[in-house]
Amino acid sequence: MVQSYNLDQPDLSAIISHVRKSLEHGNLKEAGALVSFLKLHDHFTMYDIAIPALLQNKVSILEDYIRDCVTAREQIIKMLDQWLAPDFDLVSFCLAHNINQVRGELLRPQFIDKLLVQNDQPEPQKQFYQLKIPLSSVVIVDNEESLQQCAEAIMQNHCVVGVDSEWTFSNSNGEGVAVLQLAVESNVFLIDILTFTTQKNIDKLGEFLSGLLRSKSHLKLGYGLNEDLQKLATSIPVLKDALKTPERVLDFHTVLRHACRLYPKLLTVNDEASADMSKHSGLSKLVLQTLGRPLNKSEQISDWERRPLRVTQITYAALDAFCLLEVNEVLTKRLEDLGSTVSLENIVNVPVTTTVRKRGRRRGVRNQKRGEKIPSGTPTEVASADEMIPPIAAREFKVVCDNMLQGLARQLRCCGVDAKMLSNFEDHDVCARIAVDEDRIILTSGSPFNTLSSQVPIGSCFNVPNGLKAKEQVSVVLEKYNVSVTQLDVFSRCQVCNC
Repeated sequence: MVQSYNLDQPDLSAIISHVRKSLEHGNLKEAGALVSFLKLHDHFTMYDIAIPALLQNKVSILEDYIRDCVTAREQIIKMLDQWLAPDFDLVSFCLAHNINQVRGELLRPQFIDKLLVQNDQPEPQKQFYQLKIPLSSVVIVDNEESLQQCAEAIMQNHCVVGVDSEWTFSNSNGEGVAVLQLAVESNVFLIDILTFTTQKNIDKLGEFLSGLLRSKSHLKLGYGLNEDLQKLATSIPVLKDALKTPERVLDFHTVLRHACRLYPKLLTVNDEASADMSKHSGLSKLVLQTLGRPLNKSEQISDWERRPLRVTQITYAALDAFCLLEVNEVLTKRLEDLGSTVSLENIVNVPVTTTVRKRGRRRGVRNQKRGEKIPSGTPTEVASADEMIPPIAAREFKVVCDNMLQGLARQLRCCGVDAKMLSNFEDHDVCARIAVDEDRIILTSGSPFNTLSSQVPIGSCFNVPNGLKAKEQVSVVLEKYNVSVTQLDVFSRCQVCNC
């Protein structure tokens, strides 16, 4: 239509006027599309389209707007960098530029930081880990026929499956899963959850996934897998029953916390990789520790509801699931080399003993002889966290605090930690239920420790010393679990609601 009516010719005054009217009526999508297609960026400022798109979480409009315009991209990057300044005031900024529609929760430092990474000049791909299977082996599953092929391939021929998902965040779909990735030895299946839910043919998909979750023949690998599965159950409610009793689910995020206490050298890296450790977190960091290079996470916050998916999105999604298989192979081999006779899947059942390294009296701890062995998870455990547990970013560390530690929970939130806390009227046992359901560490104190520690895996409950102020308790917890707090983490969460 644009070409038919010669709208791509030099005299574009009419279309520019139309774009301005569209903006006045709030039609940001149409205005952005016309400016992007006709390259009218010089006639508008970033406050007309780019900034409103960002503040309304319409990232796809922003992506289109800056994709082919270097100047616009540089302006956005410089502005986002300014937003990270400690004295940045969002309210004053919006009032000054007459911006009325804002989703303020998107402006946490982590979100802005990811946008900076995504929209900055891309780093050379050789710096990142690459997908080891051809793109032709990545299969889009968006109808019953392809679902049948996916189900047969996985249930009949493979026993280890990498599982990952990409989420939705729009108001129309709520927070659920947009794409589910299932990786096996020779293929990755990208299941288009949105298409299945839109077409109302979710039953067969739910039946297949329920069978996979309950299968004792299939080891399911993931990183932060519990949260992925909870999101998936939001999109496919029939899975809630299967999630109550899943079989053979291995979440690296949880298992490695225990495995590294048994074998501190399990995630040892070379000097080159060690220099880059602080730049990465989560699965990307684990891939760096095991496969030698980190993942490129620039597509993580792209629009996963938009169809068709871009090639870069397909590659990103496939790699996130397929790398889990490779990580599992490397860690299995390392455990064997370290003398372990237990598989990674079953290592959580191995009791841990730690060595007390310091003499002398500490708060709540009796004197121990040098070299004496004491059971893990007891109130007397004082082994150095940085030697026994791999570093974890504050934004990835999740805890639930007993009701006598509400002050500690609020202080941890100030550090960017996802800290839930019990109310004054909730029983201590609620901690264990939340910890199991949401893969959290229990923080308690005193006598409840003995009861709670018996209900969760070893290492998932910590007895916080009595007699310390909340800020002092924070230091103990962060040191214990080797939590890394950066400037971007500080005050990134609300002390009241933990959001």
